Amino acid sequence: MIGEHLWLGNTGKFLLLFSFFMALFSGIVYIVSTRLQQKDAVLRFQKAGKLGFLLHAGSLMIACLVLGYMIFNHYFEYAYVWKYSSVQMPLRYTIACFWAGQEGSFLLWGFWQALLGLIVLYSVRNLEPRVMAVIALAQGVLLTAILGIDFGFYKLGVSPFTLLRELPENISSAFFQNPGYLKTVTDGIGLNPLLENYWMISHPPALFLGYAALLIPFSFALSSLWKGEYVQWLKSGINWALWGMLTLSFGLIIGGAWAYKSLTFGGFWAWDPVENASLVPLLLLVAGLHFLIIAQKRNHAFGLAYGFIIASYVMVWYATFLTRSGILGQTSVHAFSDNGMTVHLAVIAGLFLLAGIWFFVLRFKKLPTKEGKDVLLTKDFFMLIGSLVLALSAFQITMTTSIPMGNKLFGLHVAPPLDALKFYNSWQIPYTIIVLLLIAGIQYINYNKHKVKSILHQIVLAFSFSVLVTLLMALFTDYRQPLILFLLFAVILAVSVSITSLFSIKERSASPGSLISHLGFAVFILGVLLAFSNSRVITNVNKGAALINVPQRQDGSVVLFRDKPVKLSEYFVVYSKRIVKGAETLYQIDFYRDANIKDKLFTLFPTIKQNEKMGAVFNPATLNFVEKDVYTFISHAELLGADSDDTVESGKNGDKEVVTKNEISSTAINLLDFNLISRQNIALKQQQQIGTCLISLDSIWLNAKDKAYKDVDIMARLNVVHPSLGSRKVISSFLKRGETFSFRDGLIKPWGLALRFEMTSDKPNNIELGVYESKPDFIVLKAIIFPWMNVLWFGALLMLSGFILSLYKRIAHPQI
Repeated sequence: MIGEHLWLGNTGKFLLLFSFFMALFSGIVYIVSTRLQQKDAVLRFQKAGKLGFLLHAGSLMIACLVLGYMIFNHYFEYAYVWKYSSVQMPLRYTIACFWAGQEGSFLLWGFWQALLGLIVLYSVRNLEPRVMAVIALAQGVLLTAILGIDFGFYKLGVSPFTLLRELPENISSAFFQNPGYLKTVTDGIGLNPLLENYWMISHPPALFLGYAALLIPFSFALSSLWKGEYVQWLKSGINWALWGMLTLSFGLIIGGAWAYKSLTFGGFWAWDPVENASLVPLLLLVAGLHFLIIAQKRNHAFGLAYGFIIASYVMVWYATFLTRSGILGQTSVHAFSDNGMTVHLAVIAGLFLLAGIWFFVLRFKKLPTKEGKDVLLTKDFFMLIGSLVLALSAFQITMTTSIPMGNKLFGLHVAPPLDALKFYNSWQIPYTIIVLLLIAGIQYINYNKHKVKSILHQIVLAFSFSVLVTLLMALFTDYRQPLILFLLFAVILAVSVSITSLFSIKERSASPGSLISHLGFAVFILGVLLAFSNSRVITNVNKGAALINVPQRQDGSVVLFRDKPVKLSEYFVVYSKRIVKGAETLYQIDFYRDANIKDKLFTLFPTIKQNEKMGAVFNPATLNFVEKDVYTFISHAELLGADSDDTVESGKNGDKEVVTKNEISSTAINLLDFNLISRQNIALKQQQQIGTCLISLDSIWLNAKDKAYKDVDIMARLNVVHPSLGSRKVISSFLKRGETFSFRDGLIKPWGLALRFEMTSDKPNNIELGVYESKPDFIVLKAIIFPWMNVLWFGALLMLSGFILSLYKRIAHPQI
């Protein structure tokens, strides 16, 4: 076909296929090396396995560059480029096109796993053959999702290098059988407007890095079971589990920030099924990390450590299956639609599950066990209980999120919870309370030290303080629900004990990193509690205090008319301006201190972005203060044009028509903003009653731009008299440029009135006059105040800092 860059697509397909076979080759060769006895043969096979993985990683990375080159050069003959990119998109969104679709996101996932695999390759020692065999084979399994090989009876994956004309729905199309079809394909669909956000640049790469990171502790766990060596891997397993916690937590946190800053459900976490599917692997990994630490310190809980580490990566693939199979299409706005890979993804998740079960069962009876009796008040016992609570939390989330799959698999009709926030909170808050109490208790317990009296003496002050603060909050705030008060008590106890422990770190056995991460988690939960359980919808206006009679909506939104102030809680709010920037309209919302509308406090600009193919997207605007956030979004607005303040004055000087300061001149109105109320002929010096106004045509004159009269301006002076508002004079012009006609309309902005010289008339000294009335300019706004939102962000920062510090300490001091 004319103009197609076939060599790029063929190169990309070859690179993926080559990378796939090199991953298989590397994995198989490494496996063989574990069965050889001669040292020289073992080294040769290991060297071949290493070379195979290097070739796999290199070809995969070059394939990424090829796809990026195609996207940046807008080669719309390729389906992936056409679906997700557009020539109109700015650079930052063009970059995000790489991972906007399933094929690109799988490629990104493979890239991260290959990069981490290279790090393992050059850092692991005795475990290299088995660890790298698992990583290489896992890479081969992942790449099957993007090979796009059609066997006739089954298609293995979907390739990002598929031509547009190769799609099943286009193969028989006459349009694509035309050799020159590409000349008419000048643009692509582009990103979904919801994804045109700067968070799209950071969130998916961070999340997929987290997904990829979970492969590494999974590989160490399987290789350990495979070899029958249960202690040697623990140190590396802990380090890589920490890295996985850091990256996956970061991905989820910035995903929550994206939801809070740019989506309109008004929160950080909505318990959306796709959010849940990504949270479960993190919960299991956190539990697995704590069991790894117990195994390293106390030489027991190996079975739980293996089980949770393996389960965390298996659940990554289960989450991928749920979100990309189309099963969650009716319950989540984030899920992908079914592209025919449902069975494929289910098989992949099943393969990883079976591999984990096989090795676990194979070695279960040989796992080290603890000698002696368990003692309750020990650090590892607290960690054990906390980890099991996290497992229960993950189980509840998984079972509820999987309802659509159960319905499809067994023909059931179980309805997912209608109020997801209320349902999940009722289950998850008790789990959170238990974890927080354990965080508080564990700070005072050292390994092999069981001084009950000393422990009780140390925590009594923190306990009393927490009870006192909880009682005060119950008496003087809106916190009334018993479950919320218990959560508040647990949060305050965990925070106060953690802070105390930080100041006496030398007396504790815990590392600073773990203390800070636990403190960060407690502060994060405190921020969630303060911000979202105590948020206020200030658009629930008190009509008696409103300056005008504003219609009230049941969803807590309020209708704001242009330039009409409304009292919203402690603010007086005015919708004052509309600014159109391309497809996006910004609505200026001014917040004032009092009814005089003089002392402006701040301004917010929520927006609506129009997309011809996908409809309107509503983007919130938030202003952050130290003690609160003011969050606003528009749920409805009339489709109006940009504001126009282009008004000049007009008049007469002798025989020439000129502009003076006593009359209003003409401007080009946007008909989106006006309704036509009358169109009729009007004669010179004639008066006509139109609506409440009396309109007369005072004069007409011609301004020729050339001698041939190809370009002329025909201008009419009109006098408009309103019975109560007085009179105004306006100039309305009919502009002829060759065969093209345009207008400058007489606009009386304070009256919301515009006069248009529509056309000349067959009758001399007559014109066809259109009278337009401005549409009511209003928006439907919802405004929410989230108190102490910065506490949440500070807690998230502390938690991530704790992970980083722990990882740094373990790498810098391997003996720890």
